[in-house]
Amino acid sequence: MTRLTVGLVALVLVLLIGGIGAVLALDHRGGTVRLFEINDRGNTDVYVEDDEHGLRLNLTRHPSFNGQPQPSPDGRWILFISGRDRNTEIYVMNRHGGDVRNLTRHTARDYAPEWIEAVDGALWVRFDSTRGGTRETYVMRLTDTVALREEDAALAIEPSERFCRSGDPGAWSTCGRYFREDD
Repeated sequence: MTRLTVGLVALVLVLLIGGIGAVLALDHRGGTVRLFEINDRGNTDVYVEDDEHGLRLNLTRHPSFNGQPQPSPDGRWILFISGRDRNTEIYVMNRHGGDVRNLTRHTARDYAPEWIEAVDGALWVRFDSTRGGTRETYVMRLTDTVALREEDAALAIEPSERFCRSGDPGAWSTCGRYFREDD
């Protein structure tokens, strides 16, 4: 075999295994990288795809439902929901599909995760839950294990971590990112 053929065979094996492929797809500069879910034969998983090179990688690879992926503002983390703990919970993983953690750990159904970046750059997670018997919105720091009802959070968080809703219903921003003092 020539050196080029051996190199191509090694690259194909690496892409089939998936480890390096995830790094290539998520670290690729200048191309389009998408996160999405695919239901393949009755199982839904989170995938990343590099449109320029045609790389598609399954990041979750779990037999239960995994969906609603949301990349963090800094691109380091991915929120998603999963049924792997017998009910729908909010999970986070790094951008390569590793370091998977259950953030919510509650018997109620948690879903519709999204990121909120606080004034000081801390990452918060906003999600809906049926914890009180009805649908309510909760927030929690990425580093915490306790979720607060959204309406209670304003009283409990530090001023440096405050966030606010923009004029667009449902759109969140940090105070100051969309609202400047000179406006």
